[in-house]
Amino acid sequence: WLEPLLSGDYPAAMRRNVGERLPSFSPEQRELLIGSIDLLGINHYSTHMVRDVADGERGDASSGWEADQHVVATFGAGWPQAASPWQRSYPAGLRGLLNWVAARYKGDIYVTENGWSCNSFTAAAAAADQEQLDYYTGYTEQVRLPPLE
Repeated sequence: WLEPLLSGDYPAAMRRNVGERLPSFSPEQRELLIGSIDLLGINHYSTHMVRDVADGERGDASSGWEADQHVVATFGAGWPQAASPWQRSYPAGLRGLLNWVAARYKGDIYVTENGWSCNSFTAAAAAADQEQLDYYTGYTEQVRLPPLE
């Protein structure tokens, strides 16, 4: 979703996989798109490892945009699981995302959403929830590191 704002068009792989469902941009629109954002807000909760689908393999298809990616997503072995089945803790994944974005976008980058779904229903229980504490400690440390380390 970011690429048109940086380059004026969607990536070739996205055009190939999604086809005519993506809008086309005129040369004038492309010029207006490039650099048209003042800051970038990132929502990050979990990281996935992905691989291309094999010939004849359907891949992840729980929603249309996932099927359009033509990938199979998994989690790393041993990554702690949150209360939500879609969320695992891998702080280095946020670091990788921030580095990837910083290499492409030279403006201000903010992490606007991040969090851990847990089974703690009181403040006292949350304060003692070691998985939740580890999640926030690890992710905060990754954001605190200098860019492109």
